[in-house]
Amino acid sequence: MSRLINHFNRYKFVLSELVKKGIVLRYRRSYLGVFWSLLEPLLTSIVLYFVFSAVLGRGGTPEHQLMTYGQLTFMVYILSGRLLYSFYNQTTKECTRVIRINASLIKKVHIPKYLFPLSHMIFNYILFLISLIVLIVVGGALMIFSNQPLPTARILLSIIPLTNLILFAWGSSLILATLGTFFRDLEYLWNVFMTLMFYACAIFYPINKIQTSNYPWVAYIMKANPLYCIITNFRQCIAGNGNFIYKTTKAGDVLASVQFNYLYALYALGTSLVLILIGAIIFRKNEDKFILYV
Repeated sequence: MSRLINHFNRYKFVLSELVKKGIVLRYRRSYLGVFWSLLEPLLTSIVLYFVFSAVLGRGGTPEHQLMTYGQLTFMVYILSGRLLYSFYNQTTKECTRVIRINASLIKKVHIPKYLFPLSHMIFNYILFLISLIVLIVVGGALMIFSNQPLPTARILLSIIPLTNLILFAWGSSLILATLGTFFRDLEYLWNVFMTLMFYACAIFYPINKIQTSNYPWVAYIMKANPLYCIITNFRQCIAGNGNFIYKTTKAGDVLASVQFNYLYALYALGTSLVLILIGAIIFRKNEDKFILYV
C-alpha cells in the first residue's frame, strides 16, 4: 500500500496539471466559461419542467408535488437527478476515448496511464460540485416562495451518495477507458446506453408510478441500477421533513415510506467497489498494449 501511495505522490503534480488542462480546454472557446456549469443544468431542467409540468400536466399543485416527489418540488426533483446523471454521463463518455485523445502525450512521455481517466473524473467532479450551487439557489428560492419544507439534519448524509457517485464513476471509467481503446465503436454504443440510463434513473417521474402500473416488474429492474439508487438517496438527503419514497396502491393510498435507504447505499457501494476491482485488473493487464491502438 505504501508503495502505491509513493507512486501516486510521485505523479500527483502531473495529475493536477491534467485536471487544470481539462477544465481550460472544456471552456477555452466559451465566453461564459465555467459559468456554463451552472447555466446548462438549469436550462435543461427548466425545459424538462416545462415539458412535463406545463405541457403534459405532470407537476400538479405544490401540495401534490410535495407528496408525489417526496417533500421536493417538481423542479428540485428534476434538477437534483439531472445534476448527478450529467456528471456520470459526461465522465464515462469522455473516458471511452480518453486514451486515444492523449495519444501524443502517451507516445512521448512515460506517465501512468490511469492518470488520464482519473484526471477526467476529477475535473468533471469539480465542475459537478460547482453546479450544485444551482440546486442550492433554486431550492432556497422555492423554500421562500413555495411550500417546500426546509432540509433537516439528514442533508449531512448526502456525503454517502456523493461518495458512491464518484466511486461508481471511477469503476466505470477504468473499464470504459480500457475497452474504448480497443473498440472505438464503444463510444457511440455508450451514448445510446446512457440515453436509456437517463430514463432508467427516474429523472422526471417518481418510482411509484412504475410500481402501480401494469408493469411493476420494471421497477425492480430500475432498482438494480446503482445510479438510480445513488440519485434516490441524494434526493432523500435534501428532502425536507417527512418521508421520501412512497409505496402506493393504484388508488393512491400510501402503503409504506422511507426516509433514507441504507440498502441502496450499501448496494451502490458494493457495486462500485466490484467495478473498481474489475476495472483495475483489466486496465493494468492491457495498459502496455494501448500504444499499439492509439
